[in-house]
Amino acid sequence: MSCEFSLQPLEFDKIREQLLRYILTAMASERIEALAPSQDFDTIEKNLIELVEMSDLLKYDDAFPIDQLRDVRDSFRKLGTLGIFLNPEQFNQVLLTLQTARKIKSYIKSRGEKYPLLCKLTAPLQNYPGIEDAISSAIDENGDVKNNASSRLKQIRRDLETKSSHIRKKLESLSRQFASDGYSQDAIVTMRGGRMVIPVKEEYKNIVKGFIHDESSSGQTVFIEPAEVLELNNELRKLAMDETREIERILLQIADVIRPHLDSLKFAMEILGDIEFLYVRGRFANFLNGVKPHLNDTGYIHIRKGLHPLLFLKELNKLPADRRPVVPLDLELGNPPTSGRTLIISGPNAGGKTVALKTIGLFALMIQSGLLIPCAIGTHMSVFDQIFADIGDDQSIENDLSTFSSHVQHLSEMVNKVTRKSLILIDEIGSGTDPKEGSSLAIAILDYFNKKQAVSIVTTHHGELKAFAHDTDGIENGSMAFDHETLQPTYVFRPKIPGSSYAFEISKRIGLQPDIIGKAKEISGTEILRLENLIQELQTRIKRYETLFAEVNRERAGVEGLTKLYNERIQDLKAKERNLKQKSLEETQKALQEANKKIESAVQEIRLSNADKEVIKKSKKLIRDENTFIQTELNGIKEIDMTPLEHPDKLHKGDKVFIPSMGVEATVLEIPDESNHVLLGLGSISIKISTNLLSTTKSENENKSESLPRQHINWNTEDIKNQIDLRGLTADEAIYEVDAYLTDVLVLGFKEVTLVHGKGDGILRKKIGAFLKRDPRVKNYRLGQWGEGDTGVTVVEIKSE
Repeated sequence: MSCEFSLQPLEFDKIREQLLRYILTAMASERIEALAPSQDFDTIEKNLIELVEMSDLLKYDDAFPIDQLRDVRDSFRKLGTLGIFLNPEQFNQVLLTLQTARKIKSYIKSRGEKYPLLCKLTAPLQNYPGIEDAISSAIDENGDVKNNASSRLKQIRRDLETKSSHIRKKLESLSRQFASDGYSQDAIVTMRGGRMVIPVKEEYKNIVKGFIHDESSSGQTVFIEPAEVLELNNELRKLAMDETREIERILLQIADVIRPHLDSLKFAMEILGDIEFLYVRGRFANFLNGVKPHLNDTGYIHIRKGLHPLLFLKELNKLPADRRPVVPLDLELGNPPTSGRTLIISGPNAGGKTVALKTIGLFALMIQSGLLIPCAIGTHMSVFDQIFADIGDDQSIENDLSTFSSHVQHLSEMVNKVTRKSLILIDEIGSGTDPKEGSSLAIAILDYFNKKQAVSIVTTHHGELKAFAHDTDGIENGSMAFDHETLQPTYVFRPKIPGSSYAFEISKRIGLQPDIIGKAKEISGTEILRLENLIQELQTRIKRYETLFAEVNRERAGVEGLTKLYNERIQDLKAKERNLKQKSLEETQKALQEANKKIESAVQEIRLSNADKEVIKKSKKLIRDENTFIQTELNGIKEIDMTPLEHPDKLHKGDKVFIPSMGVEATVLEIPDESNHVLLGLGSISIKISTNLLSTTKSENENKSESLPRQHINWNTEDIKNQIDLRGLTADEAIYEVDAYLTDVLVLGFKEVTLVHGKGDGILRKKIGAFLKRDPRVKNYRLGQWGEGDTGVTVVEIKSE
């Protein structure tokens, strides 16, 4: 066990193995092998933010140009010796790496506002156009030196081709002659030792003048270079040697171009190694759905829906049909007075206690090693100076240590080195010896850790430790839930409540004889049996109350959704009322102004005519007409029609009614009861309301539609968030999900939601956009901005009606 960080008991090596799946070069594998937790808070925070940037880049942005990266550190080390050059293939690897570095820097620089830490990381990378030109102008993609790498090489190769063609024609002529004379079976020319030769039967080898280069495995054929072409082949050989020397000169020339930049190139390789390592961690984080938790250095841990990384990866690597859900862990610790700094987890075997312990420890190791963890947003993790873990059987035959001795040795190390910022994880504390003495030892050690204010989490079956946690400040109980009826673990953590071991119940289910179980209960004593029964009854009640609480939450969510809808309708009606009043006042004011003008005109006419009776009579009539007009206009301003139902007692299932206070139409689900209340359906919500608050609909006189059976919808509002993930669905499946989702968020009163469809080739994004464009529930929609997911998401604004 390590003195500072217990990596092996928490299986951190398996996390390293998973990271190796994504490496491109040995540079990343070396960093993975050296991966270890850090103690520096600022370094951990920076590493995680940097990783979040890479994770977002890989999820939402264009492809990251790192695929052609090569590890050319050895090549640069070789070039450190004057006069040494690389072969063409090695130079090509250098070229690919320099091109990759240039592309990475350009890619990140163009997105500097999105990824500031990545921009800072890649800023020191330099471009090397001179080296790139020197290599690409001389060596082709296949690793061959080009003919035009130099004029001399071009001439040598032209001479080689001419000389080779001349020799081949000469030999082909001789081979035909030898075949005709019976010296050889076939008229062919072949190569041996880099020289062109003719196969000749063994018995004629002394007749054909020339140099024997080889013979067949059977010894019946010899390969002879005829004397007629010996000199020509020598000339050809000399040209080949000239070619080799010229190629070496060209390669040495390229090496000399690179040599002055070796220091900066070696530094660039370190940066590229860091970038590759970050890329590997980013791909791993995305595969694991990793999240960056909120960090602190106070010992506070609050895990929300945390999944054991290795269990989760095991299921992810299976075919979708074979996967089983991993039960998430929700746990809070180290936040007095809400939660203590020491937690004692109890419960039956195989109930998930050890998995919970390893999840917490592995989360701490991963975070401090710069890795994201599979949990919900809002998780808090502390940075620890040491992480001690005593999990599993560490007995040693070589060192003559029993399981208990090894256990105590580990506990001794923890006691000697523990600090306030340490995390201690112990599985089955005090086990492997006399239960009474083991419990006493465990209580003394936990009391010591508690006084040191270290964060400690242990598992146990000892009842004494459960009572100790109940009576001691800073220490609390917890348990893994167990289904009392089926006697199966649920793997759900319950805070504050100790767990029963269910030893008698499990033994009974397995088939142990009842009389033996009864005898065991007698031996255990009434106090212990009463405590176990009390814990089991408490867990049964908790389960029942949780079920009731979930039902209440569902009902409350429905009421809250209806209340939102009701309030919005009220506000809408008030707005309409204000608009109507405003309009009517404006029209009335206009009518009065017109009337006043006509009255003033009539009075003026009366004055000018010296009050002629006909004029007075005419004026009075004009005034009466104007008053009548105004009254008619005022009477035209009507209130909202709220005509009550004429015969509410005659309502039937399927009838349509109007709720004026909400401005919505509803369907009758059940006929009115004795108190004249009727059950109505509004989409997926049911409401009971007095018939006095209902009115007729416009379609009252139309034929009523047949009453259709109403499907009950289990509407779990906790599952309805302001974001839905559509990645992995076909276009039709995604449209179906979006359609149902828009109905739910409209009823719940959401104003804005996010549809996550991924980037990909854009087909799914376009299909969803086309659907949203014609959907009446959508007020507006747009692609995500930076920080929202870019083109990988669509943000939708929901209409208020």
